[in-house]
Amino acid sequence: MSHKLLHQGSVKDIYQYSENELLFKFSNRYSIFDWGEMPDHIPGKGSALATMGDTLLSYLQKQGIKTHYIGRGEQKEDLIVKAVKVPRDGVEIYQHQPNSILIPLEVIFRFGVPKGSSLIKKGFKEGEEFTEPKLDFTTKLERMDRVLTPEDAKKLAGMNDQEWNSLLATTQTIAKKLKSVFESSGMKLWDGKLEFAFDDQRNIILVDTIGLDEIRLTFEGHPLSKELLRQCYVSTRWYTALNTAKEESPDNFKEYCMKTLKKSPINLPITVIQAMSNLYQITSQLILNTNQEDVVRLQKQLSEQLKIIEGPQ
Repeated sequence: MSHKLLHQGSVKDIYQYSENELLFKFSNRYSIFDWGEMPDHIPGKGSALATMGDTLLSYLQKQGIKTHYIGRGEQKEDLIVKAVKVPRDGVEIYQHQPNSILIPLEVIFRFGVPKGSSLIKKGFKEGEEFTEPKLDFTTKLERMDRVLTPEDAKKLAGMNDQEWNSLLATTQTIAKKLKSVFESSGMKLWDGKLEFAFDDQRNIILVDTIGLDEIRLTFEGHPLSKELLRQCYVSTRWYTALNTAKEESPDNFKEYCMKTLKKSPINLPITVIQAMSNLYQITSQLILNTNQEDVVRLQKQLSEQLKIIEGPQ
């Protein structure tokens, strides 16, 4: 059965599944540094992300967190979710919208300062940890993420005090529950970004998904997330040119980087791509696994793949 494609992103494609449902189809593509689709694909990444999303969203629902998640789709890369409207017309659409609608924020929670964290540029020390999750806010629907103060975030979302406090409390609860999940599997959760919507009663619900592309983990002190892919590029000429392009042409930095600075991202070694493929799939199996023998075996496999990826760096 074919479904109408609504949006093709750098990581997943969104289809109209039914009148009130969407199909998320996760791809093997990846995106870093706001570039969009990178030149390599990671085999098995899409199915692993779908499995992670299903596992974590189902767990959160059982813990009393409201989400728009419905269940797995027909293919191993598919998740089915309840549709929410995407706002285009400013604050008024929030104040008078009777149906489910996306809140145009990315809410970032931080338990500390891992390698590569943007907090390092703000004076925090790498490795520093917080007793309570620190929350930050960026725009969701703009070409480049823009950092917002809490006051500006609340205004942009058209929230009253009660709704804003509910958003903060819900984020804190989700972050702590996720931290506990990963700790039980030997992984450490440092930060992540969440997206929310109002349901038709203006209750706040968790939307989108949760996986290695939305959170930052470490395992035995090593990054276990897209940070591994980022670190593969930070010493390249493309990365230097990309930062220059973002400064000199922030609205069209990708085109400026390719056409003016004549720099594009290189392909990664096949050994790194295969190890990243294994890493995504192993992690998806490890989450909430209660069989201790399986946990030990998967943790050993994770260590082996991390050595392959970090070896050439």
